[in-house]
Amino acid sequence: MRQPLGGNAFCPYRAILKPPLEVVVNDCGGGVSQYYGYNSEQASRRASSDESFHFLENGTAIIEEAVVDGKSTYILRKYTSPDLSDLPSWKRLYIDYVKENPPPVPESTTYQLVYINDDNAPELLIDYGITAYSGVVCTVSNGKLEVVIAPGVSYIERKNIFMSSRGRMDSYTDTVYSIQNGKFIILHGGVYGAINNANGPKDAQGNFIYKYNWDGKDVSEAEYKRLLSSVFDESKAAKGTASYTQDEIINAIVSF
Repeated sequence: MRQPLGGNAFCPYRAILKPPLEVVVNDCGGGVSQYYGYNSEQASRRASSDESFHFLENGTAIIEEAVVDGKSTYILRKYTSPDLSDLPSWKRLYIDYVKENPPPVPESTTYQLVYINDDNAPELLIDYGITAYSGVVCTVSNGKLEVVIAPGVSYIERKNIFMSSRGRMDSYTDTVYSIQNGKFIILHGGVYGAINNANGPKDAQGNFIYKYNWDGKDVSEAEYKRLLSSVFDESKAAKGTASYTQDEIINAIVSF
């Protein structure tokens, strides 16, 4: 078992990692232990790496590694919850949404703060990582939160355009959105796939023959691709945006 750090003027709470995958927090004064059951397996895994671990229960607590006499140990500094009333409205609204809408499968869910349009507040993208649960895009304008269900999102940074692509079992859609006056507006939409993926027509190789439709009109595959690329150039889509877990996103919003 790792030994806790000694107290100092700052008087951090002292934490030790203890099998079976528990985080034990010792108060500097009374020595009262508090057991955090908040995803303790992840806490143990990440605390033993070079990353810090953020708890979001009863305020924000951060595990940091320190080396004392050549041995690694950990401290858990516990702070009071941030005063959300001092935050910009978009931060408060995103934090409320995250807290009120926990993901169905946290370990597969990722969060991103990105600039789709060119105002001061970023958009919040949530990808649930599982087809059945889709994903959402959130935006804030004039103190109001708007949310649209949109899986498979790609966007062109600060150009006020994004695309949601979804599909399974030979049925697919591409929907191109913009944000106007704080609302999500569909600019264009396409659908394609097999008419009947059980008994539909097939080509000479035995593949289902897909039908394509763009903005309500039947088109060829080549025309579909041309029309889509004319309104959303996927080569310009943003790449490499930082993503966060459920444990991390509130801290990321506060510090953004």
